[in-house]
Amino acid sequence: MQFFDIAKSTLSRAIGPQQPNVNFTIGDYLYDSSIWTVHMGHKKDDQTPITVFVFDASKNSSKMALARNALKRAKTLRYPDVLRYVDGAESETKVYIGTEWAEPLSMKDNIHENLIRFGLYKLSVVFGLLSDAQLVHGNLSADAVFVTKSGEFRLWNLEYLSGLKEDAPILLTHGSFMNMTAQHVPPEVRKDSWQVFKTALPHSIDAWAFGCLIHYLFNGKSYNVEDLMNAGKIPKHLIPFYQRLLQENPKQRLSFQKFLEMARKPKHYFDHSFIESSLFLEEIALKSTEEKEEYIQGIENQVAQFPLQFCKYKILPELTKAVEFGGLGAKALKPVIDIGVRLDPPEFELIVAPLLVRLFASSDRGIRFALLENLSKYHEMMPQRDVNDTIFKNLSTGFADNSPLIREQTLKAITVMAPRLDSKIINNAVLRFLAKLQTDPEPGIRTNTIVCLVKIAKFMNDSVKAKILSAAFTKGLHDPFPFAKKAALSGLNALGDVFDSQELAGKLLPNVCPLLVHPDKSIRDQARGALQSFVKRLEDEASKGKFDLPDQPVDKQEQKDGDTWTSWAMNAVTSVATKAASPSDISRDQSQTKPPMQIETSVKTNGASKGMQLKTSSPSSDWMEKSDPVPKSKQVPIKPVQSGWDEWDTNPDSGWGTDPIKPVTTTVKPSFNATVAKKTVNATRPEKRETNGWDDIEIPDFVEPTKPSGQAKPSTDGWEDW
Repeated sequence: MQFFDIAKSTLSRAIGPQQPNVNFTIGDYLYDSSIWTVHMGHKKDDQTPITVFVFDASKNSSKMALARNALKRAKTLRYPDVLRYVDGAESETKVYIGTEWAEPLSMKDNIHENLIRFGLYKLSVVFGLLSDAQLVHGNLSADAVFVTKSGEFRLWNLEYLSGLKEDAPILLTHGSFMNMTAQHVPPEVRKDSWQVFKTALPHSIDAWAFGCLIHYLFNGKSYNVEDLMNAGKIPKHLIPFYQRLLQENPKQRLSFQKFLEMARKPKHYFDHSFIESSLFLEEIALKSTEEKEEYIQGIENQVAQFPLQFCKYKILPELTKAVEFGGLGAKALKPVIDIGVRLDPPEFELIVAPLLVRLFASSDRGIRFALLENLSKYHEMMPQRDVNDTIFKNLSTGFADNSPLIREQTLKAITVMAPRLDSKIINNAVLRFLAKLQTDPEPGIRTNTIVCLVKIAKFMNDSVKAKILSAAFTKGLHDPFPFAKKAALSGLNALGDVFDSQELAGKLLPNVCPLLVHPDKSIRDQARGALQSFVKRLEDEASKGKFDLPDQPVDKQEQKDGDTWTSWAMNAVTSVATKAASPSDISRDQSQTKPPMQIETSVKTNGASKGMQLKTSSPSSDWMEKSDPVPKSKQVPIKPVQSGWDEWDTNPDSGWGTDPIKPVTTTVKPSFNATVAKKTVNATRPEKRETNGWDDIEIPDFVEPTKPSGQAKPSTDGWEDW
C-alpha cells in the first residue's frame, strides 16, 4: 500500500498540478485582488476571453472559508449587474472562479463621465436588490467594482457577502480579516466592530461605502475619513444625495431605493439620455417596432458622442441584431455605420464588414439605399477583396433598378468606389453601365452620369478616355435638360486637355457653338468661355506651326509639262480672241479658223470626277458644220494636270488653301456683238469664302434621347463601337 502512495506522489510531481475540471483554461497571471490571484483565461468551447480568480489555501488557509463563500454566492447570486459567473470549482487547497472579462475599477484611469453616471445607477440597482433580500456586501470599494469591456460597472468581491438572517454570517465570523481603518468601513463598525451587523439596517453599511465610492470616482483615491467632508468635483446635482449617504447616524442614511427615486427625477443626476438609451437597449427585445424606431431615431445624432467602448460592445451588438433579425432594417443601419467607422480597421473588418457585405446582397431597397448613401463613410475600411469580388457585383444591380432613387444613388456611389475598383472593372463594366444611364428617362440621372464620368476620368485607360468622354459630352450638349448641358460644358472645361486638336475642332466645338444662342444666359456664358478657351488653344498651336504641312519636293518634268500645256491653252484662247474682232471677219475667215477652245472644270468633292476636262464648243451648230475637224494625225496629245485636288480628295486633312499653284484668269471676247464676258478658271480648287471653318460642317439637330422600353437596346450614339 505504501508502495502505491509513493508511486502516486512521484507521478503527481512529474506531471505537475492537475487542472480543475472546469469549462475554461487558466492563462497568465495578471494581478492580485483581495484574497485572489487573477489570471487570464479562455472558455474551452469558443475561446472567449474570461477572467479567472484563483485562491490558494496553501498560502493562506485561514481565509479558505471566504473563498468558498465567494464561490457559493457567485453561483447563486445571478443579478444582472454582478460580475457574470462562467464556471467554478474547488478542491482541498484551491478555489477557482471564472467570470466574464473585466478589470478592477482601481486599475482604470480617465473613465468617461457617462460611464460613471451609468455605473453608479447600475450599482444602486444592485444594492437595492441586495437590501431587499436582506443581504449585505460589507466590502464595497474601488477594488470590489470591476469594469467590463463595454465600460459597465460590475459588483464583485463577494467573499464577505452575508445575510442578516443567517445563523453564522461570514461578516461576524471573518470580518476581523478586513482592514478596520479602511475609509469604506462605516464609523459604527470601527467603533463597535462587526457586532453592529446584528442590529443594522440592510442598507446602512453599504450606503456609507457607496458614498465613499462616489468620492473616489470624482476626486481620486483618499485615505482619511476627513477627506470625505470635501465634495470636490462631485456634480452639484449629486451632492445632496452624497451627503445623505455619509450620515454619521446609520438610521439617517439614504436607502438605495430612495436614492434611485430622487436622482431620476427631471433635472437630477440620473435624468440623462445616455442612461435612457442604455436601459432601452437592455430591453429592446421586448419593445414594439414603433418603440424601436423611435429609439433609433433618437440616438442617430447622439451615438457619435457616446463612449466608444460602450458603443462597440453594448450598442453595436444589439443594433446589428435589430438590422438583420429585429425588423428595423435600414433605420438601424446608419448608427451601426457611425459606430463602425470609429473602430480601428482590424476591429471594423472583424465586427462590421461581414455584416455590410451580407446586407449588400439584400433585396430590401431601404437597406440598399442606406448602404449607398453612407458609402463614403466606410468604403476605405472595407477589405479590398470584398470590394471587387462581392460588393461591386451586388452594387451594380442598382444601375438597372426600377427605382430612380436607387439608380441615382448607385451612380453617386461609383464616384466613391472608383479609387478602390480594379481598372478592368472601371474600363469595362462601369463604362457600359454609364452609357446606358445617359439614356435614362430621369434628367437628373443623365446629368449625374456626366458628372460621374468627369470624376472617374482619371481612372480610365488613355486608349479609351478621349473617345468615351467625347461621345458623352456631345450627347450631353444635345440633352434638352439645361443642367445636363451645363454638366457637359463643365466637363469640357475640366478635361479639355484630354482631346487632341482634330477632335476639338472637328467634333466638339461645332456642338458647342449652338449654345452661344441658348435662351439660358448661364449656358451662353459657359459655352462662350469654353469656345474662347479652345480657340485660343488652337491659335497657339497654329502659331507654332503644328498644323503646317512639311515641304514637298517638286517634279521638274511635271512642272515643265504643266507650263507647256498652260502656254498652249493661253495661246489658243488669245488667238481666237484676236481673230474675233468683227462679224465681217468671222464670215470672211470662217472656213480657215479653228474653233475656239473652252476650258471646263469639273470637280466633285465626292471623288466621282477628278482633274480637268478639255472640250471644244461653238456658239452655233452652223459654225460646227462648216468647220473642218482637226485630223487625228495633227492633234497634240495633252497630259493631265497635276493640280493637287487628287491628293486633297483622298486626304481631306492635308491642308486648306496651301496649294502653291495660283489661279489662272483669262478674258474671253465673244465672236459676236455682245457685252464682253469675263470667266475665271481656278485650276486648283473652288474659291474659299470666309466661313471660319464651320459653315460646311453639318451640326446635328437637338433630339430627345431615346428612352429604353422593355428589353430594347438603348440608344448609345457612338458608345456602341467602344
